[in-house]
Amino acid sequence: MPNDDDKRNAQVMHLMRSITHEMHNQLNAVVSEEFGLTLPQVIVLRVINSQPEPPISTEVAELVHLAPSTVSGIIKRLQRDGLVQRREDDRDLRVHRLAVTDIGKELVEKADANYYKHIQSKLGQLAPEEIDALTVLLEKLNAVVCPCSHK
Repeated sequence: MPNDDDKRNAQVMHLMRSITHEMHNQLNAVVSEEFGLTLPQVIVLRVINSQPEPPISTEVAELVHLAPSTVSGIIKRLQRDGLVQRREDDRDLRVHRLAVTDIGKELVEKADANYYKHIQSKLGQLAPEEIDALTVLLEKLNAVVCPCSHK
């Protein structure tokens, strides 16, 4: 029989799953309708665009927390759509680095604007102090759950 701590912890996990699932679905619908892309495609595009040096696909996979094979498929579709280019690495011709095209950069800017507008429509219903408190708690939980990301 679960005790009070178990019930409280289960409720926290349920709420995080529910929020993550629903926000993912809502954001996916927004980017799909507006840009004809999936949310994972936009996230991969954004990550490639945000790197100081053109990344390789395995680096992107680590940054977006998806399997390399999944990211490879996403990159192929982005490349097919003219949003990403693969370029040979100057130091190692076996390696292909990824770069966002001008069209891709324009799409990232527009997608980011829609993303932030949607997030604001939800989180804007909380007071800034509540968002700050929530952020602190989530950072603490993230440090416990994902200790490798805090080295």
